[in-house]
Amino acid sequence: MKNKQIEKNIVIQGALLIIYKTVLDYSFAFYQALFDSKSYYVDFNIWKSINSWLFLIVVFWLINKKSENDVAQFLLNLIFVISIIPITTIYSFENQNALCFNCICIMIAAVAYVVMRIKPVGAQIKEVKNYRGYKYLFILSIISSSFIILIVLSYLFITNGIPSLMSLDFSKVYTVVRSEAFIDNKYIGYLYQTLVIIIAPYLIAISYDKDQYQLVALLGLILFIMFLYSGNKTTLFSIAIFVGIIIVRKISENDTAIMNTVTVGLTGICLSWIITGKNEIYSFLIRRVLLVPASLKFAHFEYFSHNEKEGFRGTIIGKIIGVNKYYIEGRVQEESYTHAIGRMLGMEGTNCNTGVLIEGYDRFGFFGFALFAIVLILLFLAIRKFENNTNHRVALLTTAYFIYSLNDGFITANAAFAFILIFVMAVLIRFEKNDNGVWKDDR
Repeated sequence: MKNKQIEKNIVIQGALLIIYKTVLDYSFAFYQALFDSKSYYVDFNIWKSINSWLFLIVVFWLINKKSENDVAQFLLNLIFVISIIPITTIYSFENQNALCFNCICIMIAAVAYVVMRIKPVGAQIKEVKNYRGYKYLFILSIISSSFIILIVLSYLFITNGIPSLMSLDFSKVYTVVRSEAFIDNKYIGYLYQTLVIIIAPYLIAISYDKDQYQLVALLGLILFIMFLYSGNKTTLFSIAIFVGIIIVRKISENDTAIMNTVTVGLTGICLSWIITGKNEIYSFLIRRVLLVPASLKFAHFEYFSHNEKEGFRGTIIGKIIGVNKYYIEGRVQEESYTHAIGRMLGMEGTNCNTGVLIEGYDRFGFFGFALFAIVLILLFLAIRKFENNTNHRVALLTTAYFIYSLNDGFITANAAFAFILIFVMAVLIRFEKNDNGVWKDDR
């Protein structure tokens, strides 16, 4: 009976993904490409369409051979929905570079194959003799996280005053983003990145796990204030991600329910433009979140296929060996990975849409695809270790936004502390569990 239920979940999830993919393709070809012909076009290639469908089937099968509540499986499905499927749309309907597409899909398939076959259990909590030490580390993590929030909010208020409401006008949001006036101290910038990507999600997860919904609401408000200061729409998306996961998990504890909700929601947004003719929500979510990153992956590949690779620019290693510096107006300035790609492409602001695997190619060419696939594997294994040491819903809420952001970001810049922090949390933070795997207080 259980096996039949597992098979039913996979079949339903697969059917919804087929509908989503079909509707996304239709909305792009007959609406988005016609509406914004300066940015998109239609040059449909039937063979590339077949190629993309075959890869979708293979990758989905590798991720979902079994339907279970596993944080790595959920996050791979999230990447599949928000990153891989949109890439297939751009690839086949714009007749994009086949080498780029196949490299990305082969690496994602390899990541899924390895991650779904390596499930380290690690030391169970009852096997840890000095659990009280872990409890103190947990308390220290809460105190230090709260302290970082206080530092960042204080700095933003002192330097910027009351946050502007300009970010709420999405037509002006990039004015806020590109001004970069809200943080002029790079160390506060690092804390801000860490706060938004890891610390706030972690505290939200802990609060939710302890049924402290007042704290969940307070942390959501803090993230909203961060959005008002920064104009960073992915920060706003993070609130929707947390609220959505919490609501769906109240209805069903099965991870497939969350993925099906995301899939149906994205499909509904595509249909809303087709049915009503109003594209504001489509432009904000589908175009910006799915199509822009997918399109720019091909743009990055095309550029760096014929130009010098980034190498270690914008990393700590790059700073040590002196490749982060560049000359402007006769002065030597230090250059981040973000600024370097924007300068090289001549498309300032698009540099943030690389995604992990294309960042690998930007830096090291084809070797970078394999190298950054290994980085992804290590990250998923660390997240699963973190799940084992805490519990499933804490791991899910802590890491979902981080993995989502990798579709629209990069992982090796100086500000990307989240990657290392996940490893540290996986090793240091543990919850004591009862026989049912539920967190309980240490008596």
